[in-house]
Amino acid sequence: MVSCNKMPPNFVIILTDDLDWTLGGANASTLSRTRKYIAEEGKTFTKWFVQTPVCCPSRAEWLTGKLYHNLRYKEDIHPSCMHVNVTDHPEHPFYSRDYFAPYFSRNKTLKYKIGVFGKHLNSRNPSSFMLPGVDEMLINDGGTYLNPTFTYGNGTDESIQKIHFNKCENYTGIPCYSTSIIGNVSLGWIKRQVKEQPRLRPFIALISVKAPHIQDGDGYPMSIPAPWYTNTIVEESIAPRTPNYNYSGFPDHHWLVRSQGPLTKEEGEKIDELYVSRLKTLISVDDLVEELVLKLDTWGVLNNTYVIFTSDNGYRLGQFGMSIDKMHPYENDIRVPMMIRGPGIAKNSTTSLVSTHVNVMPTLMGLATKRYYSQDIVPPTMDGTNLAAKILDHDVDEQDESISTFELSSVLVEYTTLGDVVRFNHLVDTFNHSFLALRIVDADPAHYPFHNMKYVEFRDTRVDWNMTEAPLERELYDLDRDPFEMHNLVTQVSPLFVNALSQKIQKMIQCQGASCRQEHSSGLDGYWSTQMATIPTSQVVVRETMDDSTVPLVANGGPAEAAGEN
Repeated sequence: MVSCNKMPPNFVIILTDDLDWTLGGANASTLSRTRKYIAEEGKTFTKWFVQTPVCCPSRAEWLTGKLYHNLRYKEDIHPSCMHVNVTDHPEHPFYSRDYFAPYFSRNKTLKYKIGVFGKHLNSRNPSSFMLPGVDEMLINDGGTYLNPTFTYGNGTDESIQKIHFNKCENYTGIPCYSTSIIGNVSLGWIKRQVKEQPRLRPFIALISVKAPHIQDGDGYPMSIPAPWYTNTIVEESIAPRTPNYNYSGFPDHHWLVRSQGPLTKEEGEKIDELYVSRLKTLISVDDLVEELVLKLDTWGVLNNTYVIFTSDNGYRLGQFGMSIDKMHPYENDIRVPMMIRGPGIAKNSTTSLVSTHVNVMPTLMGLATKRYYSQDIVPPTMDGTNLAAKILDHDVDEQDESISTFELSSVLVEYTTLGDVVRFNHLVDTFNHSFLALRIVDADPAHYPFHNMKYVEFRDTRVDWNMTEAPLERELYDLDRDPFEMHNLVTQVSPLFVNALSQKIQKMIQCQGASCRQEHSSGLDGYWSTQMATIPTSQVVVRETMDDSTVPLVANGGPAEAAGEN
């Protein structure tokens, strides 16, 4: 039997759906055990981003290590999964070329066993074939919380079958619950991998729950907690009233923001109701995480297992007057929780290392091969960066030319509209809302006007699908001074600086593979430094009008009261 210290590490990933970071979702009272067993025993990332803030593209980026522009259809004429180029066919490149699993399970030295459980993509999931490189799967498009249906397979295409979990009431008197099913099946699979003798192969388990996503429907759809937690009282009762809560109607933001009417009292109350229902669904996730970690410990494999907890995108609860959902370039949409514990991870540590979901699979490859510094081990189809050395806090010998580690400073965010989307009576997406955003973090203030910034370009992809024409609108934020993105500074900086930001974005949306790693690890050098060489940094900002006392925290004549704030 191979001893644990010689076997590559195991990986267990818990992926939630729509769990926010900036609004405190990851710090909810109902995730206390998750923080105890993962964050306190590992590392929390405060600057972890998604690069497309909506379910299917974000999950596709995670599963392939590819950026959205390399996954999206090149023209808007095909049925798709939120514009991702994928079909329900084993020979489609998404599955036959780009999918992560074969790079781990069919690797000559790694030979991972892989299980995939829960929500996979929103559509175009396999219905008659196994996910490539995967040993067992129980997947769906998110489905329903109660009595859900999944596609199951255990290693051969002949084993594929639909399973409708609707018999629980016959035995327990209550419906089957999605998170519990996913948890039980995934834990059962992990147990079989651990108990198999002789155990020669490490494992990867991707466990993707529906919580705390709403159960889609008309009117005021809510999240649905497990029946046994429906009446549980949680500590929180009112959604966070951030300064940009119900903020709308100002002329310097995108049309979708400035055209919002105030949230009504009923809408505000329903947002609070949804907030509480979301937190209640997380109790079952907390159950799953606790049981998972305790079982891994009992089975003797916890010390050689990385346990990862995160979300596919952030969320909104009334910010900018747009009721609920994600799909926007703002921090509550794109920053997500990320916690990791495992061998070499410092306990109870926090890092401001910048990263995104596109880097997960390249980094797991670095951890699996113990080639923590190398980008050479990143599969050629992937655009992400191996950040294993940074996550493990390994010192880098800058004199060693064999080391090709990167640290990210720029993040490209891409989104193509889903058309007119209405939530809680408010339009939250529409056709002129496709955008490209550039998030630059920890810039050198000696060379940049802002240390921590975001630049956004909005377009209408009905007429500019590839987003190469002049943008319809632009936004620019200094996030150190304006963390809630209430002051658009795009007209208050030098046009040369805006042009440099735009050039950087256009370069990034053309990148593939190694060029993406290079673009994400660099700022605007080469785009504006030569142009600005003769202009003092103090003149980059043309004028300053960021006196918070002159900008109301809510718009339209006091909608916070109208929305039911106490």
